[in-house]
Amino acid sequence: IKPPSLFVLEQRLRDRRTETEESIQKRLGKANEELAKADQFDYVLLNDNLEKACMEARNLVLDFIDK
Repeated sequence: IKPPSLFVLEQRLRDRRTETEESIQKRLGKANEELAKADQFDYVLLNDNLEKACMEARNLVLDFIDK
């Protein structure tokens, strides 16, 4: 699941107010590594709209189960 950008991810994490600064930096670093390898994943789901992303995730799971 890909955020629209690292900036948006950082804002989302900060807006939740559940993460320490250290945790935010660690998660951003991990996200950056994963985004750099996105072409190695079977599917990249863009999370720019929650309802749309949830529907896409649901459809991916259902398609996987049906195979």
